[in-house]
Amino acid sequence: AQTRGQFELDRARACLSEAGIGGCLTNFPAEEALWEDSTRQLGRSLRAAGIALLEYNAPFVIPAVSTDSCATVAERTVRLLALAEGAGCLNVATCVGGPRGILPHRANRTGQAWQTLRRTCDLVAAGAGQLGLRARLLIEPVYTTVVGSPAELARLVDEVASPCVRGHMDIANCLRFDLIFDHAAYIRDGFRTLGDRIHSAHI
Repeated sequence: AQTRGQFELDRARACLSEAGIGGCLTNFPAEEALWEDSTRQLGRSLRAAGIALLEYNAPFVIPAVSTDSCATVAERTVRLLALAEGAGCLNVATCVGGPRGILPHRANRTGQAWQTLRRTCDLVAAGAGQLGLRARLLIEPVYTTVVGSPAELARLVDEVASPCVRGHMDIANCLRFDLIFDHAAYIRDGFRTLGDRIHSAHI
């Protein structure tokens, strides 16, 4: 859906319609002005075509680095949830970042990182709840981050205890190298552990 290297939303929507596809997911660039405008445009375009936006992949991760940024991150996240809901999507998925994003760093596996993430998620839950949003933030486990496994994701969802913060499962991102070639049992156990705590998955 590109013309001269530029992505065209209306052309992408037309391609989906022609193929008889009734649902899709989306990604947006990190620049806030772009994802805010693009989300509104996407919502209008998909509604006109009768296509559901099933999953919105957030243009930023939730940092678990410093408690000083929790309120700012939460405010931005709640704003994104509201935009996604306005576009007809209730599932906003992202992962947690550390000092090097989702790349490995010893600070990712500390109690401080966990408490920072918890604080941000609690603020997101409170902010989304105050606005009466139905859209939810879905945290994705990535093996290099503070939420590195299905069990840790289940713990986070249970601790936050809010319908506004749930889980997303992307199998490839939570597999450690020692599981790559023999992961069937790990996947089964992961979905069994998470149960109804997840609202979307990449298989």
